[in-house]
Amino acid sequence: EKPASPARALFASVRPYLSAEGRLLPGVLMLLAISVFMAGFASLKASITFIQPFAWDQAFDEWDRILHFGYRPWELLQPILGYGPVTAFININYNFWFLTLTMYWLHFAFAERPGVLRTQAVAAFMLTWSVGGVLLAIVFSSAGPCFYSLLGLAPDPYAGLMTYLRTTAESWPVWALGLQDALWANFASNGVADATKGISAMPSMHNAQCLLLVLAVWNKAPIIRNLAIGHGVLVFLGSIHLGWHYAVDAYLAFVIAGIAWIAAGWFARRWEKATA
Repeated sequence: EKPASPARALFASVRPYLSAEGRLLPGVLMLLAISVFMAGFASLKASITFIQPFAWDQAFDEWDRILHFGYRPWELLQPILGYGPVTAFININYNFWFLTLTMYWLHFAFAERPGVLRTQAVAAFMLTWSVGGVLLAIVFSSAGPCFYSLLGLAPDPYAGLMTYLRTTAESWPVWALGLQDALWANFASNGVADATKGISAMPSMHNAQCLLLVLAVWNKAPIIRNLAIGHGVLVFLGSIHLGWHYAVDAYLAFVIAGIAWIAAGWFARRWEKATA
């Protein structure tokens, strides 16, 4: 365009984005709010066992067995997923979840236009993590299959799975094991190593967030929607195959996220109408 004053033209084009009506300032405020929220969530998660000691692992294991016709989900998945390259790929995707979570925040803070979807996505996130990650996590305090024997429960129906994972880790990257060991060491020291790293299996916030991501991008480009669905399916399989969760952890998480999305949509439509 070659304006006479490039600096002035640049400022003029950026100014709406910096204003209250633009996206940057509201986005920064939203990101700060989410950061404070997640910091509080991490602290509360680490305090769960002080409020309610792990008490539900045996029950969730039994529910898994009943719901899956006498088998535990990992046993049904093992003939399909129990190969080193497959396990490594599933673990990589599972760790990729942290990036998709960050992308969710950044997109709805800065990229998504103000409106119902943006408000719904943020409200659903807050509601899901508050109800699922804090309230129900306290009520249904549980550690997860990978910690079953460390809780002193016997016999351990997940010993075979953990043996497979540790053997596989000798040849393929299975990063879940190192994190599980670190979390348990921190728990055993009463959080001395890191007071923000807690253990909580029910409900699975990994799976809840994956469903929120799918719902949030459902009307986006098909490739984005399909990538979100594929990522979510692999996270669900990985949550079981890597020993993090009972299947019922994911089932309840899906219900919570779905209800939160509907409730947040109701709220967002009324909020946007009232503030229009």
